[in-house]
Amino acid sequence: MRAGDEHMLRRFIPLANDDASRNHYDMSSDKSSVWLLKKYGTGNVHGPVSFEKLLEWANAAQINPHDLISEDDDNWKKAPMVDGLQMDWLIEVPGNPLYGPTSPGAVLEFLQLGEIELSTTLVNCCTGESMTVEEAPFYKQEVNSEMLILRIAQLEEELRAATETIASLEARIAEFEGVPV
Repeated sequence: MRAGDEHMLRRFIPLANDDASRNHYDMSSDKSSVWLLKKYGTGNVHGPVSFEKLLEWANAAQINPHDLISEDDDNWKKAPMVDGLQMDWLIEVPGNPLYGPTSPGAVLEFLQLGEIELSTTLVNCCTGESMTVEEAPFYKQEVNSEMLILRIAQLEEELRAATETIASLEARIAEFEGVPV
């Protein structure tokens, strides 16, 4: 892993909790419908999975730019080189090398986690155009609905937990003071 990648991937979610994560595969099935993901650094292989699942992982920031993808367990290429994964965005992280290329979903995930800001500069690898996250074409499409709904749910859960804590503490104070609750 390159210097600077650690903070971008600190919240990496395990890829699978099912039979799709294993080290050896029966590749006798239709090779065009199955894909394998080899994680950079560990060499762990996940799959076989559908391309839709790979795209889901890429958009959830679970595939990093150094991971390898294969359709046949023989020929591997870096994830950003796989057509359709949309890993076309570099993130300029101050004081660190560029991170990426990564997907729009991963950029939004990093934004939601607070690892980048709306003012963070992105570079589109296909066009060479630089822009902030806020100016990116995918930002306006996604953030106004999904990200706000997720944030509201998180805040509601935090409020519920805080309310329970306050009620518990008030009961303990009353108990110590000998006041009936």
